[in-house]
Amino acid sequence: MYVHVRRYRALLAAARAAEEEARLREVARLEREAEAARVAEETRKRLEEAEKLRKEAEAEEARRHADAEAKAREEAEAAAALRTLSSVEAACLEMEEADGDGDAELERAVQAAGGVPALIGMAAKHADSEAVQAQFAGVLRDLCISDEIALEIHAAGGVTALLDAARRHFHSVDVQGAAAGALRNLTVLTHSLTHSTHFTNSLT
Repeated sequence: MYVHVRRYRALLAAARAAEEEARLREVARLEREAEAARVAEETRKRLEEAEKLRKEAEAEEARRHADAEAKAREEAEAAAALRTLSSVEAACLEMEEADGDGDAELERAVQAAGGVPALIGMAAKHADSEAVQAQFAGVLRDLCISDEIALEIHAAGGVTALLDAARRHFHSVDVQGAAAGALRNLTVLTHSLTHSTHFTNSLT
């Protein structure tokens, strides 16, 4: 009887040891799975962060590229505007030196540039360009040698464009000087035309 009891206890102890070993193996397996899941989650997060950073870097590079292209395009357009304004200014100088029908030649030069509204539109498009604004104001100043063109400038909003250029580039001596000259010429013209109209009306 005692032998059976001892054998039963030994079997029971062995069964309990096996159960404990199985439990410990299961705990170890669960811990390994949890660690693997944790590592996988950290890896996933790192990959997501790396992908996010890659996309942000690509977006930043694309933005810089677009900005560079826009700046280059703007500079090219500003250069073209300067060439157009310079051609009109050259026509003004030629008129001052010519003996023929200077007004007609000057009008043709202005029309070749798109007309007075186009010149003012050029200035509006390149409002931040000091060089364009100085050239534009200088051209309007010189165009006032033709009363007809001066009237077109006044009617097309040239005074407002000149004031805008002066306000925006208040630090620029070139813009301020050219704008002041153009506004002076336009003011003189307006004053002369007003007196001329009054005189004509008094005769009738």
